[in-house]
Amino acid sequence: MAKREKIVTAGRLVRCISYPVPRYLLTDTERQRGEKRNATKACKAKLNRLRSCDKLEQLLFCNFGRGDKYITMTYREDRVPDSRKQVMADVKWFRRKLLLLRQPRGQPCRYIYAPEHKHGEGRWHVHMILNGCGPGDLEDVRRCWTHGWVKVEWFDYAQAEELARYLSKEQPDHVGEHPWIASRGLLRPEMETRLVPDSAQIVIPYGAVVKESETVQNSYGTFEYVKYLLPT
Repeated sequence: MAKREKIVTAGRLVRCISYPVPRYLLTDTERQRGEKRNATKACKAKLNRLRSCDKLEQLLFCNFGRGDKYITMTYREDRVPDSRKQVMADVKWFRRKLLLLRQPRGQPCRYIYAPEHKHGEGRWHVHMILNGCGPGDLEDVRRCWTHGWVKVEWFDYAQAEELARYLSKEQPDHVGEHPWIASRGLLRPEMETRLVPDSAQIVIPYGAVVKESETVQNSYGTFEYVKYLLPT
């Protein structure tokens, strides 16, 4: 019996699952058929039902890296907004001004941001990952965000997983709102699906760093899940 292997690649970040292709026999009872289907569904859910932070982590690895920035933007006492709608309007104006600075220089503007207000002192603030363009980034950001204090740090791949969880932690106030917002045109993960022999195991490249690993074996075969980082 063959197995199906799915590999999702997001820059250096790779998620891979391997599971038996259900093979139904004429002698199978309805219960046995159901167990085979459920076993396969449970494994595929590892990739098909990623949490918000998992999807954000993939976008970070696909689109950001060395030289990019992690920005925190706050509000002065006299400029504190009273709604998420106002915060997003302020960020929209910030992005527009930044784009007007960068476009004449031929510099792109890629970003992911998360408006928050449910922790700390409960004041609205914005976290943003922004592509870097050079030594003038800090001056440009401060020039475009006029509502309060700005902190600019280097984006680090080593913190991508933790950062993705952090920016996804707050549930929005209203149904239909998303914890984080991404710019258009960002690169997305690539998926490869193939059939492999039943005896095949997931092969982890030499030098890769395993972040998560799970193997489950039952009467229908072996199910594997691995998340790893490719070497630089």
